Amino acid sequence: MPEEKFSYKVVIKAILSVFKSPIIQGIIIGIIWSLTKLKLPVILDRLMLIAGQPIVACALFCVGGFLAQHSLIACKWSEFIIGLVWRFIVFPFFGVLFGWVMKLSNTEIRQVLAMAAVTCAVAVYPMACEIGVGQGVSSTMIFWTTILCVPVIIAWLYTLDVLKLFPETKN
Repeated sequence: MPEEKFSYKVVIKAILSVFKSPIIQGIIIGIIWSLTKLKLPVILDRLMLIAGQPIVACALFCVGGFLAQHSLIACKWSEFIIGLVWRFIVFPFFGVLFGWVMKLSNTEIRQVLAMAAVTCAVAVYPMACEIGVGQGVSSTMIFWTTILCVPVIIAWLYTLDVLKLFPETKN
């Protein structure tokens, strides 16, 4: 099947499939539930916990199956480099910037930086499969961001220490 070029039809299909995704529907229901301030029944909480645990394993199994059939970089080099730059440089930078603007403590800003630099969400791959576009990029980014996230977080924290930005306060 030839690679599909950008079109508004693909964008609309992607947006519609995002809202059809059980992951997004669950997030929306969770936000609505939290706004009601009602306490979640214990049995429902435990049921969702039990049902949710195998999801990451299944998603990683699917990504592994895809990567077994393709290269460890199953997308164009330009897409790979752009994805890594966004994941490891742009997202953490904006996380630190927004933390500073919101006047978070230095420790909280460092925590935001670490959260912004962690691996890509595994939920991306099933969504890409459903849309039919981007399986190579999503599987490649999940694989490589998982491998590189710890060294990148250490490098970011080292850089903040060297530049004496957002030093952690000792209690």
